[in-house]
Amino acid sequence: MICKLLEAYRNAEGRPRQRVVVSLGNADIPKKDHSLIAEMVERRLYGYRDLFEHRLSRRVQQWVDSIVKRIDLGGRWRPLRQRGKTSNPSETLREDDVGDGVCINHVDHTDTSSLGPSVLGLHVWKQLGMPELLQHMGFNPAQHDAAAASVINRLVEAEHALMEWIPTSALPELLGARLATSGRDRFYRVSDTLLEHQERIERHLRTLQKRLLNLDRIILIYDLTNFYFEGTARANPKARPGRSREKRDDCPQVVVGMVFDREGFELAHRIFEGNRNGSKTLVEMVEVLQAVVQEEGEL
Repeated sequence: MICKLLEAYRNAEGRPRQRVVVSLGNADIPKKDHSLIAEMVERRLYGYRDLFEHRLSRRVQQWVDSIVKRIDLGGRWRPLRQRGKTSNPSETLREDDVGDGVCINHVDHTDTSSLGPSVLGLHVWKQLGMPELLQHMGFNPAQHDAAAASVINRLVEAEHALMEWIPTSALPELLGARLATSGRDRFYRVSDTLLEHQERIERHLRTLQKRLLNLDRIILIYDLTNFYFEGTARANPKARPGRSREKRDDCPQVVVGMVFDREGFELAHRIFEGNRNGSKTLVEMVEVLQAVVQEEGEL
């Protein structure tokens, strides 16, 4: 279902009209929250202060923040009706209320974004040459932005859903407003495409990491971990019942084998069936280790 936020107004002849303020695409907003979210967005846009907004559910607050940010990034918001007055008309500003043209006692902020982690993550992404690599692999700008956002999200907020995290980050400002309006399917598709190029990406990162950090890779470490699925995971042929490190033996899982250097930098990884143990994965991972060593020229 396509969701759109509309503004009702009267034209010069006094006739009721509507215009689209922002299109939200296939936004997964519960129908019961539509009216409340629309009201809260309206209050934000027209500058009204709501003392009880903090009592809203976290999900509603996130949607309000996300929608207002999309409107701000679009830069097309022009209220068609008179903005409500939020201050006392008789109130006058004293000289000490103003500093460098700013009304000090009337400063407020909304739609707070976390800048530092996004800037650092994007800087490292560029230092590792990922934009150039993805371009050579045929990624278009939209796919590149989605890939960068997916990776940075896992580095910064691994416990939060990507679609809920993006509006609270500075990535829409750093990568472009279109990122905030991307549907979740775009991120699924770009993740699948990254997986198709796994070996090339790992080889690229191994080379750049070693050159930038002067890493010693004479000693390599191999370890296993697993991830379980709360659903049936029937579409995943590698999801099998196994011994879960989180004691969820009732859930299907996959096993991930990872190779690290002595500094803890990942060199390669493989995904195995959930019922395989360390001894059954070692042979395949030894072949991966040999390829890494040969490539590195260490031994």
